[in-house]
Amino acid sequence: MRLTAFAAALAAVAAGVRDSFTYLDNGVIRVGVDATRGGSIGYLSQSGSTYNVLNIHDMGREIQLSFYAGPNAYNPGGKCNYSPWTPWPWNPIGAGDVAGNAGTILNVTNNGTNARVTSIPLQW
Repeated sequence: MRLTAFAAALAAVAAGVRDSFTYLDNGVIRVGVDATRGGSIGYLSQSGSTYNVLNIHDMGREIQLSFYAGPNAYNPGGKCNYSPWTPWPWNPIGAGDVAGNAGTILNVTNNGTNARVTSIPLQW
């Protein structure tokens, strides 16, 4: 079911429906923070344009926090094993995981000048 919701969110973004984004626009560039993908940056364009220059095909491509360290085979409880990339090190990212599960948003604020997101990343 979560994968279906992810596919629907991805289709909505591709269709230009960005109601899950909060934006900052300084008259030169427009940046969008995606509330459906852990608060990562998923939109970047020239101010006044609708052309998104970012490739957001999957959750590993958005502009986001990413931590990368050991242990090399990080797999607590056998829940993070994705066979094409086994063993994978400890690597939580903001947007979500390889299975399409989004990082949890705890809080989003935007005062028009600053956007702030508090979230819980997931192991890629």
